[in-house]
Amino acid sequence: MAVVVKKFRVNTGHGIYLPGELISDLDEKTEKQLVDAGHCEFVQGHAVAPGNTQPAPVKADLLTIEQFTALKASEQKTILQRFGIESGSNEEQRVQQYTQWYEQQASGGEADENGPNTGMSV
Repeated sequence: MAVVVKKFRVNTGHGIYLPGELISDLDEKTEKQLVDAGHCEFVQGHAVAPGNTQPAPVKADLLTIEQFTALKASEQKTILQRFGIESGSNEEQRVQQYTQWYEQQASGGEADENGPNTGMSV
């Protein structure tokens, strides 16, 4: 099984996970403790790419736009960088970038007229 972080940062001793990130290397007892504390929720089924130890994102792992907006600037920047997006300098730009990325993921990953992964015109 795996859990996705709902709120706060979770330090597993092997890494720090931010809201929306999947944690798949915990034992069941630790997962249950995190879920019971309200920090995480269980995620059924996640894919792991060959040769990769980190699960590929699934739609259940996505932060909503509202959840992303509620994050601190540093957390927003970290999430965008993990998706290969050079984050905007202000919150409005970062939220716009995440919104475009989020909509692309929700629609199956099809790119629009903007550059893939950046949310910026090319």
